[in-house]
Amino acid sequence: MIIRDITERKITEKALSWNESLLKKVTESSPLGFLVVDNRTDEILYFNHNFCKIWGIPHLEERMRNKELKNNDIIPDCLPVLKDVPAFAESCKPLQDVDNRITIEDEIPFIDGRIIRRFSAQIRDIEDHYNGRLYIFEDISFRKISEEIVVIQRDLATGLSATSDLNEALKLTLTSLLKIKNVDGGGIYLMNSENGELELKAHQGFSDQFIQTVLCYGPDSTQIKLLKEGIPVYGPSNQVITSSAREAELDRILSVAIIPIQHEGIVIGSINLSSKTSIEFYVNTHLSLEAVALQLGGTISRIFTEKALLSNQRNFKILFDTIDDFMFILDINGNIMIVNSVVESRLGYTGEELKGMNVLSVHPPERREEAGFIVGEMIAGRTLFCPIPLFTKYGTYIPVETRVVLGKWDNKDVLFGISRDITDRQKAQYELELRESYLSAVINNHPGMFWLKDLQGRFLIVNSRNDQFLKSYLLPNRLSVIGLTDFDIFSKVDSERYRLQDKEVVKSLEPGVFEVYEFRDNRPIWYETFKFPVLDRRGAVIGISGYAIEITQRKQIEVALKMQSAAFESFALAIIITDIKGNIQWANSAYAELTGYELSEIVGKNNGKLVNSGMQSTEFYKNLWETILGGNVWSGELINKRKDNSLYPEELTITPILQPNRDISGFIAIKIDITKRKQLEESLIAAISKEKELNDLKSRFVSMASHEFRTPLASILITDESLISYWQRMTDEQIISKLQNIKDQVLHLTNIVNDVMQVSKIQEGQATFSPQNVDLVALCLATIQNFNLDVNLRNKIEFESNFETLNMHLDIRLIRQVLNNLISNSLKYSIGNPVVKIRLYQQENNIFLAVQDNGIGIPEADQKYLFQPFYRAGNAKQIQGTGLGLNIVKDAVRLHDGIINFVSLPGKGTTFVVQLPLRLTLLSKV
Repeated sequence: MIIRDITERKITEKALSWNESLLKKVTESSPLGFLVVDNRTDEILYFNHNFCKIWGIPHLEERMRNKELKNNDIIPDCLPVLKDVPAFAESCKPLQDVDNRITIEDEIPFIDGRIIRRFSAQIRDIEDHYNGRLYIFEDISFRKISEEIVVIQRDLATGLSATSDLNEALKLTLTSLLKIKNVDGGGIYLMNSENGELELKAHQGFSDQFIQTVLCYGPDSTQIKLLKEGIPVYGPSNQVITSSAREAELDRILSVAIIPIQHEGIVIGSINLSSKTSIEFYVNTHLSLEAVALQLGGTISRIFTEKALLSNQRNFKILFDTIDDFMFILDINGNIMIVNSVVESRLGYTGEELKGMNVLSVHPPERREEAGFIVGEMIAGRTLFCPIPLFTKYGTYIPVETRVVLGKWDNKDVLFGISRDITDRQKAQYELELRESYLSAVINNHPGMFWLKDLQGRFLIVNSRNDQFLKSYLLPNRLSVIGLTDFDIFSKVDSERYRLQDKEVVKSLEPGVFEVYEFRDNRPIWYETFKFPVLDRRGAVIGISGYAIEITQRKQIEVALKMQSAAFESFALAIIITDIKGNIQWANSAYAELTGYELSEIVGKNNGKLVNSGMQSTEFYKNLWETILGGNVWSGELINKRKDNSLYPEELTITPILQPNRDISGFIAIKIDITKRKQLEESLIAAISKEKELNDLKSRFVSMASHEFRTPLASILITDESLISYWQRMTDEQIISKLQNIKDQVLHLTNIVNDVMQVSKIQEGQATFSPQNVDLVALCLATIQNFNLDVNLRNKIEFESNFETLNMHLDIRLIRQVLNNLISNSLKYSIGNPVVKIRLYQQENNIFLAVQDNGIGIPEADQKYLFQPFYRAGNAKQIQGTGLGLNIVKDAVRLHDGIINFVSLPGKGTTFVVQLPLRLTLLSKV
């Protein structure tokens, strides 16, 4: 009998069970998403509910907990939420190798606009054995949105902490709040503790007439009743302002915010803000405004406290122990006399340990001399703050800003020290500076001249590539245009044109592309400008961004091409002479022939009224007349109409007729009918495109045919020669076998030809589409059964469906081709022991069919060409195939208004996902 002591093992198992229980409690109450995967087996070792919630797969949670699904099984359900599936797949590649100890921290953009922060590291035990990989996911979208206001709050916090003057604090707060978007005016009220009235102490952005109506509110006023509830009020001015509604309307106030200023739960005043540009304050601004109110409440309390400390030691002592900052009272040599409870609890010392200790001892040893010098500078009034961190009894650092002032305590000279913890502020400042540096890098490295304007047309951001352009307008650099509008920089005509372009972009909510030019060294410099509406989270336009790229060389090429085209074409010139108002004085017969009028109907008529098609804008003719009345030649293309109202394109050149004194007496206009040229250009472009496409297809077809036809033809030839030479010696079974081989090869070649013919019909737009009522579940099962007839493939295909039946309006021939091609590809490219998993499920308004294999995968370099006809991936060229199957699959899915995507990891396998619209469903049973 062998008796083994298992006490230690039992203790270990109990500890592991306790640790797992603790981990579950911590992660399930955390807003983060947790996932642990063993990459060796693809098994999901642990996950929490928030992981499923973030990735949109709560419907898989129960099966995951029951260990029914592995990591690769949930990938198809996760893919639809990603904004960039290939980029995500690429970022996951290094994490699959269990020998790769890489730790990553990155951000993943989701298609719904969320930004998810991902952290991943390996889990290894004390003996460095690999146990799995940990993933942590955090939704940081709201943090991103709030960063814009962090700077204002940070600067305000710094300013408020540096002042002890109430008026200065109120003025600084208002100035900071007016920097927030849509905040145009504000006032700060404080409660008068003696009479209970609310009195206006500071204001900005209002008319004197309005201010006279809101200087004070009595104890029974609606304003004070709202404040005593302690709840901020946001809304349209006509609903919030009652006593001075008329004055508010005269001041054009659209919306109002009333935020109580509280300290320790007691309302001591209010911040009243107004907007003249928005009917409501943005929701994400509410928290920031309320945070500023709390901050101001603390500052007001601190200012009153500081005054009370100097005048009344008893009240000072009470407040001393209620302030959240580190408070020290020191003798004149810097030795600690009294501290508040925050010092003891945060630094880890008892009051007795601190008493008599020099205050420099609570700073890091290596910086105590520096701290002593800065304290001396503060006492001398040469600096305001000491940035040296505090040093706890346990050796940790607490970042603070410390202020030291001289005072009296028990009629003795003392030093009062206040240290404020700035950990959160430093973190927010670092994150903001990091994002500002990213934004600056993106803007300043933009290949074009980038700018950002508000809805009033004022420039907010301009990158350095604009400097050379601005110098032609006598502006030194991009910084000199901040706050200016187009009308401050360009001519009235150009500025009005740019304003109309901006208006068009804002109205359509779509990007716009425009061509503009400037004269530099007496020659035109052309630019192509791209303008985009800037939207907030609710889809409202808050600004316009754009960039411009110089296209002078392209315009010169276009002119050269037009001249070259004209040199090889023969068109009669239609010529007219008009007076300065455009009335026709003379016309040739070519002009009459072009417009369809008799000469007698032309002379004396106004040219613009005679042939204007109405297809050119008023702005077009305005620019034309400004050019020719300025003595310049105008040339361009436009659409005009004939007498019978038919339209035609023409090339028009207008030259002013100048008198000796440079006065303009009229114009010569030359018109050329360019209908044939336009038709030729369009047909030429289409022919070149079609020829290139056919050449590419021909090259790939020749490559495929030389490979795929050679093998079956060689087999047929060998078999035929064998029959001719040896048929007398063969048995009937051998002859039948040889003939069957020839038949199989002929059928194989026939299938290839049929596929080529189908692709040809696809290219020519002649593919047939005949939808009917089809049970997709039954069709999948029947297709799988056909594959199972091959003994070698039996039990290699798994099928999972969320439906018992799924009746859809489909073309059964095309969908059967989709299933056959995807399944046969999965089996063909899975070497060794192929396993093909097919899933049929629904998400939102789509039906998904996913086919997953464990095959050789698709190299990244080949993935973007995968659906092209006759294309074969580099690692598949030794495997028989034509490169037509996926092209046929894609077209079949497209004809059903569906799409097909895939994700593939070389050596790991490939998953194809077919997405069909739910509207094709006729009747289904889950």
